[in-house]
This record gives sequence, C-alpha cells and structure tokens, in this order.
Amino acid sequence: MVQKKTDELNKKSLKRLLRTIRLSEGVFSLILAHCNYAGLRGQILEQIRSSSSADIQEICLPDSVETIYTFIQAELNDTSPDALMVLGLEAVRAIDDVLLATNHVREEFRKNFPFPVILWVNDRVLEQFGEIAPDFKSWAGTSVRFELGDDELLDALQGNADDLFDEFLTKENKKEPRFLANLSYGQEFDAFLKDSEERELASEPKLKADLQFLQGYHGQNNGQIDSAAAFYEASLSFWKERDDRERQGVLHHAIAGCC
Repeated sequence: MVQKKTDELNKKSLKRLLRTIRLSEGVFSLILAHCNYAGLRGQILEQIRSSSSADIQEICLPDSVETIYTFIQAELNDTSPDALMVLGLEAVRAIDDVLLATNHVREEFRKNFPFPVILWVNDRVLEQFGEIAPDFKSWAGTSVRFELGDDELLDALQGNADDLFDEFLTKENKKEPRFLANLSYGQEFDAFLKDSEERELASEPKLKADLQFLQGYHGQNNGQIDSAAAFYEASLSFWKERDDRERQGVLHHAIAGCC
C-alpha cells in the first residue's frame, strides 16, 4: 500500500516540477527538490531529461565549494539555460558557511539568473536552510518531495547488509551502489533509519539483524564503540540461532574490532 502511495506521490511531484519549470521559463524562481537517496534522485533526473524538451542544465557542486552563486556564474559562463539543476549540496564540507553566503547574496540570484533554479536537498540540508538561510529558503515558491517505497527500502536494507558481509569476507569494497539507497553513506543511512522506524520495516527477525549489523558498522565508523559492539552482539544472536557460521565469524571479527 505504501509502495503504491509512494509511486503516486513521486509521479505527482515530477509532474509538478516539470510544470513549474515550464511556467517559470525566463524569470528567476527557486524550487526545492527534496530527496534523501542519490539512487532515486538519479532515476528522477533521467525522467526529467526524457520528459522535457527544455534546456535544463545540471551542475554538481564540489565538496570544497565556497559559494553557490559564484560557482554557478563560472559554470554557466554567461549562458542562460531554460532551467538549472544544482546537485551536491549534501556533500559540501563547509555547508553552514555556504548557506550563510547564499543568504547574503540572494538578490544576485534574482537579478542575474532569469530562469528557475532547482536545488536538490536532503533532510539535513533542508533543515540547515531553514536555520541558516531562512530568507533565501522563503523564496522557494515550489517544493517537491520524492520518496522510496517499502519494497525499495527493504531491497536496500538486505542488499547493503549482504554487500557489507561480503566486504568483511573479501576485504573488497563495492565500487558502485547497486541499490536506490546507499546505506554505507551516513546521511542516507540516517534517512533510512527514520523511514524504517516510521514504516516499521525491520519487524522480521532477519531484517532486524541486518539493520543491527549496519547500525554497528556506522557506530564503529563514528567512534561510538560501545553502541556498535551492542548492535553487533544483537545481530550475532540471530545468526547463532540460524547456525550461520560464516556470518557469526564476520560478527565476531567486527566485535573484536570494537575491542
């Protein structure tokens, strides 16, 4: 049921986004596209490219960017597209400073960018916008949200856990995420935890054990050693009941790493 509702929501959001771009051509407008998962965002971008004949350019901010406005200016080099997509905000290192600078020069956007600007944001960036750049954020006449359905989230949970077990065994990292939610990335994992809790996704014992394994991994990477070990132990209890020696070995190794 949630999957169907999510699909309908995404279709409506895409339709609204395309309509706003079409109606805003030739004048500045700010659109916030809210999406927590890069894989889903990539799907939506492909649909935008195939559904619109407008000249919609895409710019990805480097993590070292200092100001959004000057970076866009340099990238466009005096050209004027029908619309501009700005990606990469979630990875910007000095995000607070960048948003503060954006708030200060917000009038320059209106004066010099006669086209709609679509900023892609996740939960974290959207919250920071409201705190640090409230004046600029208030210009967003349109805000659209794209979400993953239950099936896609469950696929990501099991797939990311399987990949992580494989990495422990082979010591080889997966080059490309195979799922719409990359749960090795902290911000996407935080969003997944929120979504999974709200939808009660990890109610089955195996799914709960997979989630605990991932929680242990993220806790260990963030220096939360005690909680990481507790999550690993909880996951280990399930695999002991299943008599899965391979996964028990991985979890014993992970717990040893915490010690």
